[in-house]
Amino acid sequence: MKAFKVVLLGLILIACNSNSNSFSQSDLTPEQIVEAFFNLYDSKGIDPALEYIFSTNKWIVSDKEGLNNLKNPLKDLASQVGEYRGKELIAKKSIGENYILWSYIIKYDRQPIRFQFIFYKPSDKWQLQDFRYDDDLDIELIEAANAYRLMENLPGN
Repeated sequence: MKAFKVVLLGLILIACNSNSNSFSQSDLTPEQIVEAFFNLYDSKGIDPALEYIFSTNKWIVSDKEGLNNLKNPLKDLASQVGEYRGKELIAKKSIGENYILWSYIIKYDRQPIRFQFIFYKPSDKWQLQDFRYDDDLDIELIEAANAYRLMENLPGN
């Protein structure tokens, strides 16, 4: 009888946990989704992190080939730039309240990589709409410093 109660208690805890996870999954904010992504990225690597973040969108989670086409080049790039050293939020932009972009510098020994997350909230749940990465930050930084882009060179200044 005691063993039965322990098993029953275990089953109840599992059921409650899975129900709370499904509830919380639908209520996650972009901040929480990105935090979970980077926790996985830090602890388990690129594959689990990307699989998680793409699982927030039922329209793209089923595209296994597309996910592999994204993961494999990113893993190759990450293997060439040294050890992972953390992240830094560099921009938040939005169009309205339900379509946002977050851009991060992912710091590695050799050079940074940029991750861009676009989130969309079509009704009551945030989902990843797009994920991009690149290593062209130096080109943008140089472009931003060109004379015609500097405030002091704009007409009226």
